[in-house]
Amino acid sequence: MAELDSNNIEGLFDFFILQKLSHEPLQGFDLERRIEPIRKMLELAAERKRKARPGSLSMALTRLEREGWLQVDGKSTDASLERFYSLTASGKEQLEAQLANWTSALRRFIDEGGLDDSFHRFLNRNS
Repeated sequence: MAELDSNNIEGLFDFFILQKLSHEPLQGFDLERRIEPIRKMLELAAERKRKARPGSLSMALTRLEREGWLQVDGKSTDASLERFYSLTASGKEQLEAQLANWTSALRRFIDEGGLDDSFHRFLNRNS
């Protein structure tokens, strides 16, 4: 995962994907539906801070699989959203190790004006 930095939109997106998969394995379509509101909020924050956008879910899933943090079932299909994704033991360790750091980074990001109060309410509602 990218270095912890309140300006790192891609790293925040990766964190949220791992967090969503920590509850249960998900098919790519279901994960996309659940993560899309977060991706849109991160895009808005990126625009405000003139930073790189989070990128697509498919790109993020490939990156996380390459790190060894995701297990992918259904590799026979080319459509990444049809596959099932779950956290590996390493992915669970990574999520636990990063949780406190990312929470702090998110708070700094909000405090620095990267996100407005509506996203702060969204974070509290979805945590």
